[in-house]
Amino acid sequence: MSLPRYPLAACRRHNAVAPSFFGHRMSLQETIRVAGQRRSGVSGGSVQCRNYQTATMMQPTHEFRMPACDETSRLGPEWTPHVILIGASARAAAQSARLAGLIPITIDLFGDDDTQRLSRIWFSAVEMYENASKVAEVRHWLSRHVDDDVPVMLVGEFSGCVELARRLERPILGSTTAVPKQVNDHQFVESIAKQCGCVFPETRRTPPAIQAGWLSKMDSSSGGLGVRWSGDRKPDGSPPYWQRWHPGKLHGAHFLADGRDSVLMGVCRNSFTRLGDRPFVYSGSRGPIPVSSDVCEQLKKVGQAIAVQSGIVGLFNLDFLLHGDDVCLLEINARWSSGMEILDDWLQTVKGKPVASIIGDAYSLGTHQRPLEALAAAKRLSETVCQDNLVRLYKRVVFANRSGRFDPQRIPSEVLCGEQSLCDVPMAGTEIRRGEPILTIKWVRKGGVPKRHNQSEDKPTSLRALVRTIQGTVR
Repeated sequence: MSLPRYPLAACRRHNAVAPSFFGHRMSLQETIRVAGQRRSGVSGGSVQCRNYQTATMMQPTHEFRMPACDETSRLGPEWTPHVILIGASARAAAQSARLAGLIPITIDLFGDDDTQRLSRIWFSAVEMYENASKVAEVRHWLSRHVDDDVPVMLVGEFSGCVELARRLERPILGSTTAVPKQVNDHQFVESIAKQCGCVFPETRRTPPAIQAGWLSKMDSSSGGLGVRWSGDRKPDGSPPYWQRWHPGKLHGAHFLADGRDSVLMGVCRNSFTRLGDRPFVYSGSRGPIPVSSDVCEQLKKVGQAIAVQSGIVGLFNLDFLLHGDDVCLLEINARWSSGMEILDDWLQTVKGKPVASIIGDAYSLGTHQRPLEALAAAKRLSETVCQDNLVRLYKRVVFANRSGRFDPQRIPSEVLCGEQSLCDVPMAGTEIRRGEPILTIKWVRKGGVPKRHNQSEDKPTSLRALVRTIQGTVR
C-alpha cells in the first residue's frame, strides 16, 4: 500500500515526544508543566518520555483502566465492549464512544494527545501504510486483547481507509465495503437528487471547453482538499472530474439508518478556508441549524431513498448547498462526519449530562444491540432540524501559518481555564508544517451571546485573537 494522499496530514506527528506521568497520558496542563521543567533542566524519576519514532508501535501509550459504568452508559454495567475507529482524526468519535460506555481502539493519521488519552491504544495509520507488516502486527495485537467480533467503524476519510479497514479482517460496522463506494459515486447521488426533486450540479469526466464557473474535484479526497477551481493547478493523484459551480451555503445533514429506514438527526453549517491553491478546505462547523419545514421534509426524503437503495446501516452524512429553499446535493459520506460532534455536544450542553451518543447509537444499530432504542434516541436529535433554539455550538480548525514544532507552553493559562475548549491537541514537540491543522477550538453561544473570556487587556477577547495565539504555539 502507498502513503495516503492527504497533503495536509501531519504525517510525522507520530514521531513527537510524548511525556507521560506514572504511565498515564498527561493532561494538556500537565504536559505544559513538564515541558517547562524539561526546558529548565528539571527532571524526576516519575517523568518519562517516549519518542514514537523509536518506540515500538505496539506498546500502549498509557495504562488502560476500564471506565466506571454509571447512568451515563446506556449499554449497561455488565459489559464494556470495544470498537475500532479508523479515520483521518478519530478524537471526536472516540469521545462519542466513551459517552456510550464503549472502549475505543483508534487508528488515525495524527495521534493527538486527547485521542490517545481517550483510547485504550492508538495505532498510526501512517506507519500501517508505510509498512504492510504493521497491519499484521495490529491484527496480532487485536487477536490477543479483544474478541474476534469487535467491529471496525469508519469515522473519517483518507485515501485507502476502506482498504485498511478490510485488511484488519474484522467486521465493518453497519455496512460492507461496497456501500461507501456506491454512495460516493456521483452518478448515484445524481439519481437520488432526481428522485427527490433536488438539484444536482452538472458533472462530467472530461474538462469543459470553457472552464470559468467549473470546479475540478477528486474522487478519493475529503475535507475539500481535492476541490479547486477548474483551470488551477491540477490536483495530484487520480484524474479529477468536473462539476459546475452552484450558488448556496454549504451544509451537512446527518443521518442514522438501519437499511430500511433513516432518521435525520440534525443539520450543521460548514465553513471552509483557502490554503494555498486549495480554496475550499474544511475549517469548521456550527449548529444545530434549523431549516424550513419544506427543506426538512425534502432532506428526510433524500435520507430515506439513500437508506433503501444502498442498504446502509449506521451513520451517513449528506453534503448539500442551501439557496433559499432549494437543496443542491453534492456528496454522500457513509460514515461519521465532523458535524456529528456538534450534535453530540449540543445534547450534552442542553440536557446538562450525557443522555445520548451518536457513536453509541450507531454501534447498537450495527451490532443489533437494541436497534429500536438506537433509532428512538436518534429521533431525539431530530427536534433541532425544524425549530430554532437558543444554544448553538461552534468548532474551528486552526491551521499553522508557519512551520515548526508545537509548544503547548505558549498557550496562556487563561485559555486553558476559559470557556472555549481546545481539542485535537498535538503532543509537545510535534512537527507541524505550514498549512497543516494545529488543533480545534470549540465554544458555545447561548441566546445570541457568545461565551468568551472576561474582557481585559491581557486576555483574548475574540476568536481572531485566540487563533493568533494558537498559531503562535508553532515555532
